[in-house]
Amino acid sequence: MPVVHMLNAIDGLSSLYKNVTHPINSFITHSCLFFNRSKTVESKEDDENKDFHFKKNRSTHLKFAKPPEEFTDFTPRKSSYFKPRHARTHNKSFENDIYDDGYPPRFSQRRDAEELGANIKEKEWDIEKLTPLEKNFFVENKVSEQDIESFYKSHNITVKRGNRPTPILDFHDANFPDEVNKQLERNGWTNPTPIQSVGWSLALSGQNMVGIAQTGSGKTLGFILPALVHIKHQSRVKRGEGPVVLVLAPTRELAQQIRSVASIYGQLLGIKSCCIFGGQSKLIQSRHISEGPEIVVATPGRLLDFIEMGVINLDRTSYVVLDEADRMLDMGFEPQIRKVLSQIRPDRQILMWSATWPEEIRQLAHDFLKDFVQVNIGSAELMANPNIEQVVKVCNPAEKLTILSQELQKAFSESENHKVLIFVQTKTQAEFLTHRLRKLGLQALAIHGDKSQLVRDKTLRSFRNGETNILVATDVASRGLDVNDITLVVNYDYPNTADDYIHRIGRTARASKKGKALSLITEADAGKIDDLAKVLIEAGQDVPSELTSLAYGKAKLKSKGYSKFSYHKSRFDRRNSW
Repeated sequence: MPVVHMLNAIDGLSSLYKNVTHPINSFITHSCLFFNRSKTVESKEDDENKDFHFKKNRSTHLKFAKPPEEFTDFTPRKSSYFKPRHARTHNKSFENDIYDDGYPPRFSQRRDAEELGANIKEKEWDIEKLTPLEKNFFVENKVSEQDIESFYKSHNITVKRGNRPTPILDFHDANFPDEVNKQLERNGWTNPTPIQSVGWSLALSGQNMVGIAQTGSGKTLGFILPALVHIKHQSRVKRGEGPVVLVLAPTRELAQQIRSVASIYGQLLGIKSCCIFGGQSKLIQSRHISEGPEIVVATPGRLLDFIEMGVINLDRTSYVVLDEADRMLDMGFEPQIRKVLSQIRPDRQILMWSATWPEEIRQLAHDFLKDFVQVNIGSAELMANPNIEQVVKVCNPAEKLTILSQELQKAFSESENHKVLIFVQTKTQAEFLTHRLRKLGLQALAIHGDKSQLVRDKTLRSFRNGETNILVATDVASRGLDVNDITLVVNYDYPNTADDYIHRIGRTARASKKGKALSLITEADAGKIDDLAKVLIEAGQDVPSELTSLAYGKAKLKSKGYSKFSYHKSRFDRRNSW
């Protein structure tokens, strides 16, 4: 557009908004005032008295001087006057005026973890003024004491605190709505998993609970279905009131998986849900929240951002789930979790799920759950799923690709429907290995922290739908990736800890199915194989003689003062691992 035409348009806007006082219109008026129809061409900067004049330089670029001092919300740059929204000076009153009038809030730049929720103060609740909550919807079925004892013993279930709940042994005994029972029948499920049997009893009775269970045990339905019952017994959520159910998850992948389950069963009862997490547009997510969902699944950081900005409040929240709480604490989210819980009414119901029971989890449970029931499915220590066949091969780094290609050829010769998840340690390695596999004619895609959320979602969708058979991933997918039909997990690079190893291989053999895990071990991993051998023995797996020899060689060298197998030999760099 010629400059003259653009200036004529600006003059029109200036006169149109001349007498309008709304902040956005004020911005347009101020912006228009910056233009002056001076047609002079100057090569040098004007003096201070000519600071507000518009001039056109020889390259026909529009050039602006500094704006009036009283309008501080916009500051010019050398290349362009208009700065990105997140780069402007924060003006709280301006933001509130816009949002109150129905406009979306302005979003600031991403902040460090320690800054999240810095301006959020703990809410003070008047118990007497709170609307009483209805939380107990459990109708106990007649189950003999002998059957209860047999159930707990056969599934190795122990109750560490509180009274032992009566398990729900059939879906229909839980008194879920008919629509939910029909969906469960369509899924082909006959009986609840052990954690569901016990978890439903506690959740439906309104008790706080801590559930310690391995991955793939069906705990998502263990808290989502009681949440739907809880919602149906509360007053209807009005626009702007906030959710009734809040689920906190450590990763965006896990949050999206939980939300998908909540959506499938929630839509049967007219219950809305949404998911908020980092890496996606705040504007889009804020619109979803404004629609008044009863269930919000969130990662702690984005949730605190929205609470601080006034996009969401938790005044109506009465049912809280902390999924994979140990993982959230490992990632340093404890301060954020405490901030979030401080915004929720004190008589809420909290369900905490974890794979382990470390001291940090115990302290969090004692601080916020107060009186709770702790249920352990199996051991409280992290153990590998016994349904997984664990294969360990010792090799040189140069042999890894050959062994992997042979294993994949063997798997796909048996069935073309195999799904393979391959773990590597770094983002660079993920891209390199994906490229090599595609050159071999295999359908492989990579997922890691450098991928945009849009690409990650598309990749996971392709893997779930079977369009892609092979997914190469960093540990970003070791938790939260819930694909029931993964038949093979490959540790192309062995992880740093045995816990990470167990969570990786736990992506297969889900929902009581069988699975296989292959781990490629090199001399650089020799310092970690003692823990690996322990995991194999506890799961009833054979320990290869090559692994024992490698461990013996490491111990022998260490006794002589050599550090050949020291940790740095793995060349692992955490900055490049996600």
